[in-house]
Amino acid sequence: MLHKLLSYTLLLAGLLILMHGCAPLQFIPEDLDEEFETTEMSAEEFVAQLPYQQKPLDAIEGRARAQISAPDGSDRASVEFKADRRQSLLIVRNSLGIEGGRMLTDRDSVLVYDRLDSEAFKMSHTQAADYYVQGLTAVNLLEVIQPDFSNAEAYNLFESRTSFVLISPEDIRYFFDREDLTMQQIIFPDQSGHAFSEINFESYADFDGHSLPVRIQILSSDRDTSIFLRLRSITSNPMDLDFDPDIPDDITIRRV
Repeated sequence: MLHKLLSYTLLLAGLLILMHGCAPLQFIPEDLDEEFETTEMSAEEFVAQLPYQQKPLDAIEGRARAQISAPDGSDRASVEFKADRRQSLLIVRNSLGIEGGRMLTDRDSVLVYDRLDSEAFKMSHTQAADYYVQGLTAVNLLEVIQPDFSNAEAYNLFESRTSFVLISPEDIRYFFDREDLTMQQIIFPDQSGHAFSEINFESYADFDGHSLPVRIQILSSDRDTSIFLRLRSITSNPMDLDFDPDIPDDITIRRV
């Protein structure tokens, strides 16, 4: 009896030591493509290998062209953008070059200035998902092209023959090309309150010393509206960005 008890004790101790030395178990989500499997690399190790981790962007300023396809028609616009890790400002002009409005985004809210109707509104991010200026909705392009993975230890990583996928605690999925580790797609979970359901990236090129996607496709949360952005120029890490939306004093900002 004493011999059996000692054997069980040693077995239990061995299992505890083994479990302590192993990484936490990762379970492959049922809705993830069956080609994906667990990987021996940790999410932290993977993030450290991403190309932009060697030259991270803290702020950007630039221009883009936009083509918007929606159920009620299509439109074209030009976009000037400024963004850092805290806030973002979009200035949108229609195909004739007339400014339609500005959108200032921070971590807590979105301020929309409709210049054509001389109106300004402050709203939550969830509300802003349904508000468009010249077909565009509020977005921080820096967070789109270079997501913040500073808490990578909370993510799960899986691999396939052609891709890696990094999954956040909120089930946001970031897909990377296996060969060059460029980000190819972001998928947001259904009913998550995000303004978008999917973001796709194509044709990486050099912008001011950084490899960034030339073309970005953004799908609305209901997948009815598609925004195609083509980056034209980007200044990396500019100093003293001005995020003033320049709303005239005689316009009252109304909270939605």
